[in-house]
Amino acid sequence: MDNERKKALESLLKLEQPIDKHVAILSTFPWDADQEYAWLSIAHIANVLSRFMAGDIDTHQVEAWANAIEGRDDIGLAGEHEALLNEVLHELANPTLSHRLNTERAAQFLKSLASQSSAKQLSIMRLMAHETLLTGKCVLNNGVVRGDHVCERIHYLIANSLIEVAISPEWGIWETLFRDSNDGRYWERTYPQGEMHGGGPPELRCISADEAKRKYHHV
Repeated sequence: MDNERKKALESLLKLEQPIDKHVAILSTFPWDADQEYAWLSIAHIANVLSRFMAGDIDTHQVEAWANAIEGRDDIGLAGEHEALLNEVLHELANPTLSHRLNTERAAQFLKSLASQSSAKQLSIMRLMAHETLLTGKCVLNNGVVRGDHVCERIHYLIANSLIEVAISPEWGIWETLFRDSNDGRYWERTYPQGEMHGGGPPELRCISADEAKRKYHHV
């Protein structure tokens, strides 16, 4: 159940299919949750706004997408841009309360998001040559179990600089292979505390090309 929920939420954030299908799938899971399974990032909102400006989706679809995300206990806001993400998501979900979305407003949002997701920040967050392991931990924040700063860094890297290569044929999204767009190294995301509700915090481990091919086959 947790595996399917996490997969459905990550698919929603990327808007991988028509929004009504996302809503239908998510309706099979409880609305309330005591843990976050997926995290909305600047890259997710930028993707949807870019698709809107390209004419791929319309204002109603953007509004429905934002409404499907806003207020969910099982979706968190990634990184240090929580206030900005909250602000943009709220406006997209409630256009009658502020501004109706048009190409000019979308461009303003994209500019604001881009300024926050700057090259300087990516330089700070990027994986260093000496790093081979990042292990997240759970912390209690205002009565809610959340990931620590390492979890946030992992989410940021996956949204901004790691390229998804393959999903484990045996374990699904609980073991996913990524390639660093900066140096080409392979990184495997796992959930070593899988016995925890929701799979626990993620871990990123650098693996060799040989290990990647052996485990993920078609790399």
